[in-house]
Amino acid sequence: MKKLAAFLLTVIFMLQTALVGVSAATDKATLEKNEKTVYEFLKSELGLNNAEACGVLANIYGESRFVPTASCIDVDGYESYGLCQWHVTRLQALKDFCEEKGLDYETVEGQLQYLKYELTTSEKFAYSMILGLPDNENGAYTAGYNWCRYFGRGASSLYEYRGNLSKSMFWPKYGDPTAQKTYALISNGSYYISNNSNGKCITVPSHAQYNGADVALSNLSENDYFRIVVSDADYGYTLKPRFTYTHVVNIYATLVSDGKNVTLYEPTGHSSQAWYFEAVEEGYIIRSVQKEDLVLDVSSDGSVIVKTYDPSKKSQVWTLTPADVPSAATPRVQCTNDSVPVSIEWDAAENADRYSVMIYNVDLGEVTLSALVSETKFASSLDAGNYSVTVESINDKSGMTAVGDSVSFSVEKLHVHDFSGEIETIENATCTKKGSARVYCTGDGCGEYITVETDMLLHDFKVLFTPPTATSNGSIARLCRSCLLYEVTEVLSMPSDGDPVIALESTEVAAGKEAVVLLKMKNFSSVSGGVFKIECGSKSQITGILDTAGTDKFSFDDGYISFERSASADDVEVLLLIKVDDGASGKITLSVTYDTDSFSSNEGDPVYPALDLKQLLIVPKDGFLGDANRDGDVNTKDVLIIRRYIAGLVDDDAVDLNRADVDGNHSCDSKDVLKIRRFIAGLDDLD
Repeated sequence: MKKLAAFLLTVIFMLQTALVGVSAATDKATLEKNEKTVYEFLKSELGLNNAEACGVLANIYGESRFVPTASCIDVDGYESYGLCQWHVTRLQALKDFCEEKGLDYETVEGQLQYLKYELTTSEKFAYSMILGLPDNENGAYTAGYNWCRYFGRGASSLYEYRGNLSKSMFWPKYGDPTAQKTYALISNGSYYISNNSNGKCITVPSHAQYNGADVALSNLSENDYFRIVVSDADYGYTLKPRFTYTHVVNIYATLVSDGKNVTLYEPTGHSSQAWYFEAVEEGYIIRSVQKEDLVLDVSSDGSVIVKTYDPSKKSQVWTLTPADVPSAATPRVQCTNDSVPVSIEWDAAENADRYSVMIYNVDLGEVTLSALVSETKFASSLDAGNYSVTVESINDKSGMTAVGDSVSFSVEKLHVHDFSGEIETIENATCTKKGSARVYCTGDGCGEYITVETDMLLHDFKVLFTPPTATSNGSIARLCRSCLLYEVTEVLSMPSDGDPVIALESTEVAAGKEAVVLLKMKNFSSVSGGVFKIECGSKSQITGILDTAGTDKFSFDDGYISFERSASADDVEVLLLIKVDDGASGKITLSVTYDTDSFSSNEGDPVYPALDLKQLLIVPKDGFLGDANRDGDVNTKDVLIIRRYIAGLVDDDAVDLNRADVDGNHSCDSKDVLKIRRFIAGLDDLD
């Protein structure tokens, strides 16, 4: 996923238990667990055989040592990250994928799921190049080579190395258990590397630094000439004496064979300068990457050489002792109260790269906080109480630590106003204006307060419903009961052709009589049913229903009419029987009212029929208004008899003055003549 020259991992690989203690053992166990998790995923989720899985393992080992948070800055200045060192667009795609799936892109599990996604989408070709390989060491080599070439797309010089790494390091572990070898993960850092046969340490004679200078053994002297810097690289580990700037431990001559001297040489990237550490019971076998059967050994004259591995030879076993052990740091604490951060400082510790600060709450018997810092100071806010603090010095290269003396200190309680107590209203809030209030401090006897605004009240709306009529729009509005804010939420249009309409036909009735009024619900084919109320004022009352048409179910109760429309009927007709009081005269207003949820369409939506209402006309008990000559009809004869009456040509008995007074002014005059003539011409009604 990146070029070899840029491979500078920022993670720290902890040493095994024998070197750095329990904390390092935990990290080593985590790395081994990660490797096992990756292997099982490759087998179960990707369906790889052992050889194919070894090829992927070798590449992930070379990229990240199975650390999911491994990171480096590549030659292009951008970050490579994770198990496979995803870079730029592929790194962003990893983050986007994990976010979408609810996964953590910094974990092994999240990255493996994304790896599977890549191999089934954008990296199908790379996936195909490791499938169907023989399940043997040659298949392992090909899988490692092809994965590096087609998936990692790194430098071509790595292809063969990754193939050999798959074949020599992982195939013996997963493909051929009878030949299993254990390769250790060594953290970057300085070590004293001593030989188990004589206890002497690797050094360079006369402090030489030139190509071809022999590497030898000598009694330990704790200075840089004996410190060997172990650095991980994509092709294994390099060993470099601390005092040199460039030269690394190298096998003399390109053609490596048994008995060759080990020398210093400037870095070339050749596998003759790369080494593996194989863990054994007494220490480590240091194997050559170029030819893994060759391991570091010592000659009779004290030179370091390579020899064919012999498990019986103690001279081929080496002990690594971390050289960069930090000194302890003792903190100094500036005590304060709980409103100001506690300040902690210490002197720089020798060989320390960073520090771990741990603050312990003595009163609660627990750790309050811990932090990793690179500076020699730390500050944090603490509640009142008794505490102790320790500072641990950490050397990242060796993984070694040192803990200084614990220092006790106390934090005093300082009163800080807590304005969350009693609330006293100053001005009430309304729907249109914020209010104000005093909020008092909760401290005993404090009495201090702050003035705050209180939120405006929510509107208390009631619905105002005005149905449409044949001549005016209706509306659904709301009115706030508190501030009287009026808002029209929906305008209900006047009916057009085909819209539902409730209509009352007009009729005439004499006082003290019963009238039959036709109520029609027109264009109701899309209405499933409904309920509404009909009223006719104090001068009359609805006494019953004579007949209905166009409904399956119909009921009338206390003025409320409910119905279910027949599927075959478009209109609903109701004959209402209305009783008029004896003393009634003039007009009776018939009214129909309903609510917003009174009528439903066949689809269950609300329907708002328009209202087209007429009035009930009260006529004299003994005839009809306008029938002045009592012949049972209103026509030109009535006009003639009234004109003759006005002219004095006929007496009072010839004219029914009650019927002739059509304008209701208690007089029979020319105005009545005009109104009757307009009625005959169809231009006016006789009210």
